Amino acid sequence: MFPIAWDIRGTGLIYSDYLDVYGLPHREDPVLSLLEEAQQSGFNTAIVRSELWCQDVPDPYGTGNDLMAEIANAIRETGMNVIVGGFWTNFWKVEHNDAVMEYLYEYVHQTALMYDGDAIGVFGFDEPAVKYLENPDDGYRWLGMVCDYSTECRERIGLPFTSYISKHGDYVSGLWVPYSDTTSVLSRFSRFLDMITLNMYPVKNNNRRARTFEMNTDSILFCGATNLLPSPSPYYEVFCDQDEFYMVKNVDGGYSFQVYEFIWSYDFEEFEISLTWETDLPFEPTDVAASDFRASDIGVRAGGIHNINGAVVLWDSLSNAGEAMVVYFDGTEIVLTPLPEFQWSGIAKPLAFCVGETGYRGNGGIFDGVIGRSNTAILGVYTDDNGEVFVNIFSRAEWGEFQMDIRDPLQISDFAPDEVVWGRFWHGSESKDWLNNDDCGFILLKENGHYITARPVSGEENWTLFPEDGTHYGNIFGENYEPVSIFITRDDSSEPQWSAGIDFISAVFEDRFVRSRSTDGEPWLPDVRELEILGDYSDIIAASSYHPDKRYGDVLLFITDEGILKSRHSIQSSEHLEFIELQEVHYASGQEVYSGARVLNTRRPIRAGVLIDSSGICFPGSELYWDLFDIIRFDIFSGCFETAMDNGVRTTDIDNCVFANIQAYGRHAFGLPSYCASKDTMLYMVTVPLIKGCRGLVFYAMDLALKSGNLKSDGSLR
Repeated sequence: MFPIAWDIRGTGLIYSDYLDVYGLPHREDPVLSLLEEAQQSGFNTAIVRSELWCQDVPDPYGTGNDLMAEIANAIRETGMNVIVGGFWTNFWKVEHNDAVMEYLYEYVHQTALMYDGDAIGVFGFDEPAVKYLENPDDGYRWLGMVCDYSTECRERIGLPFTSYISKHGDYVSGLWVPYSDTTSVLSRFSRFLDMITLNMYPVKNNNRRARTFEMNTDSILFCGATNLLPSPSPYYEVFCDQDEFYMVKNVDGGYSFQVYEFIWSYDFEEFEISLTWETDLPFEPTDVAASDFRASDIGVRAGGIHNINGAVVLWDSLSNAGEAMVVYFDGTEIVLTPLPEFQWSGIAKPLAFCVGETGYRGNGGIFDGVIGRSNTAILGVYTDDNGEVFVNIFSRAEWGEFQMDIRDPLQISDFAPDEVVWGRFWHGSESKDWLNNDDCGFILLKENGHYITARPVSGEENWTLFPEDGTHYGNIFGENYEPVSIFITRDDSSEPQWSAGIDFISAVFEDRFVRSRSTDGEPWLPDVRELEILGDYSDIIAASSYHPDKRYGDVLLFITDEGILKSRHSIQSSEHLEFIELQEVHYASGQEVYSGARVLNTRRPIRAGVLIDSSGICFPGSELYWDLFDIIRFDIFSGCFETAMDNGVRTTDIDNCVFANIQAYGRHAFGLPSYCASKDTMLYMVTVPLIKGCRGLVFYAMDLALKSGNLKSDGSLR
């Protein structure tokens, strides 16, 4: 038999956790349905290993919640074979690995001949040769680990043993030199492997390049991106949202509000924007406030209901407060409607608005919405004829219109803020704090660093201003004042992929970047993080952030006198480095920068940058392209299998062979979305190993494929 295997990794576990968190019924198993479809395309084997791998010490076979056996047996019932595993690539974790060995021994022998599919092999370790080279003093421990468990699998279980191996040569004086002698790390480990599953990842298909839409922007008064329309199936069912781009324009002497959709071709190779909704405005807005990439559809999926918490507020600062208007999706269509009138709305003048969320208060239970996301809240700041400043907060009744969310406006004396932002700034640091109900709120701040906060609370008032004594906090950005730009950055690296993320209020100054949040739940923001901006650049004119696919976090985007720059590393990585390093953004231009836009449907805050100048609108990191390869790896792709045959098979005493681990998705894909290679590239990566003598193919990996949104045969997306 020639095994053609799909490594399913943690697909079942991720999907099961997702259903449990949202309280959804466990209906169709996506692992089985995908494998059945794959079987029709020639796959005959699945690698099942994460179910034991995720346990500290696996329970014996047949006891406890035996998810491993449940999945493996279901796969074998379809006629597919399984390669089983669950070992940790760590020679210190003897208790875990011994428990896995005992489990596999019992499972294989007690289920033999029970199903149409068989257990045909054991998956051992992830790239132990890399560990060997990283820890040369412990080299023989790594070899001993592979030797011991492979020997026991062959002699006790009676199955061949494999592991992923990625080392097959080194660079010497800038030239690639394949391994050729028996002292190489490839040869050393191959002596204990029945199948050498060779990794080679030459494709880098989770990069995106800048896309500019040329247009005359002189008539655009305001613009930005947020979620204003529901996403189609299946994106809606899996909580993946996409932004729309809005513009306020001067049209023929009047004023218009326009909404544009991001449109992708069937193969994702063409990306356009298309006008989808437009309405005339009854006045010229002097300013707008909008939600951003954090808005989402929080409707109950079981009922197919749409409840989008994105909105745009438009107002004239010289008119009465009651004339402010809001654009939002009412469950059926986009509407433009006035905000509700309130006490003093006939005499008060609006100073600022901010669109945010209410928290889970009044949402009817934590599982009714999306983790970390809730109904729309709008905070307005007003002043009266006496110069008194006060705050009003509106909320959208669930699937309804806007209403007052507090009984009476809240006085803030003469504190007239320069900026108002909303976010999950009070997100805790304990495990599973993504389930908190009250971690969001508004911040009203001045350029001198003074600020007050508005937090949702349970009870009759719904919202409370802090400090409660009517004063204010200070130094929100430490000792830095009068920022060039204030914006939100979001960190979701420590959270499950179905939760919202942690927000920081962030600012760029002349030569430094600062971001702040709370860590202990107190109403102020004591966690202030400051980084110096390094590099040869002129004055920073403006800054914001976006989140490319290939980074595990937000990246800073700058407009300078010399062009468009970005941080070389994510903000989180830059904090480890203790500085911000800049680099040029190719093929991008702009005179203004905005909050990033989700141009593709995503559950995470991955988004393109947004720049605008007189020639058009530019989205850095937006357009997918399929022709980005690691040239060096492609040059040696064919030869690596020859090396594995010569140095791993022919020079070892064991009767072994080579499998090819096919990179079906992008190289940076472990925690990020990625996209499959082009058809020609995939054909090449599959054909070459066959020609070079490989005796099996492994496709890596199903959970990464699900993050990628791969196409089904009918043209729809998973």
